Amino acid sequence: MVVPLKELFSDVFDPRVSFQLNNRYWPGERWNLIGQIADCEAALREGGPSACVRPLRSLRRHFPSDAIFTRLLHRIHRLHTQKSLFSYESGHVEVSSDALAANSYHGSEPMAVYDMARPEAFASVERQALRIYRREYGVDFLRVNRTVRFAMPSDRTRDVTQHGELSDFHNDEYKGISTIIYFSSVKVENGAFSFIEGSELIPRSVILTAIHQCVEFDMGLSGPEQLGVIPLEFRGSMAAGNYLDHDKIDTLCHFRRILEGAAGTFVSFNGQYLLHRGGKPVTGSRTAGFLQPEGMLRLKLRGLRSMVFARLHQRPARD
Repeated sequence: MVVPLKELFSDVFDPRVSFQLNNRYWPGERWNLIGQIADCEAALREGGPSACVRPLRSLRRHFPSDAIFTRLLHRIHRLHTQKSLFSYESGHVEVSSDALAANSYHGSEPMAVYDMARPEAFASVERQALRIYRREYGVDFLRVNRTVRFAMPSDRTRDVTQHGELSDFHNDEYKGISTIIYFSSVKVENGAFSFIEGSELIPRSVILTAIHQCVEFDMGLSGPEQLGVIPLEFRGSMAAGNYLDHDKIDTLCHFRRILEGAAGTFVSFNGQYLLHRGGKPVTGSRTAGFLQPEGMLRLKLRGLRSMVFARLHQRPARD
């Protein structure tokens, strides 16, 4: 019997079995803030974002400015109010040679992103993506961002190799539902999409997620050397696969799935929680379409509420 990942990574605040607490690059250092962060998480779960503000202030001195701490509050509120347990759905759609030709790349760059042509050819896949979005996030006025991404071997190929088996496996910052449609035959070597099945159910701390997002996106710290100047608990990234301890990587690799397929193969997935990696070709090339529904009213209002919350609860550093 296969034990689910959510049971193997069962306690977010026990570094031995936590997905988010790792000291792969700093094995001799001590965990000093786990208790304080766990208290903040407990307050958030029991009373919502407002209840965790006061205990969070015990961590304020570890952030370089009031502006970054305000960003932390914004991220906590947004992560707490926008959740989905959707994992993925895959399938295949017949695509005409004309539609594939219309979306082919004719430039000379190793990587390119451009607008999708003939979107009506993929209407059935788009309708499915919209249904999933509405089911997970509610009815909204939706805009669909339609792009095509072409890739062949480049300097970025090392992203999928430099940190070991799960190099570049990551979670998206806030994205909801993304859909990838292959416009060419795709195998491992030319950039297949891959993911960790069941990873969306691994227990995670909203507080730790927000801290790691602040460190990566707001403080601009990445790589073991840069992260070494902040508390051990803060040393994380949305590119979790680059930082996981070796035994945890071995565990996750048993649940890795690789989406190989002919043109027309597609997958809709929740990038915010499903640990995944977009392929970067080692040989050959890959062309794929991307459909990303974006809420224009409900989603924007949620973001505005998160911003207002952060502003209302910010205080001078001396407090």
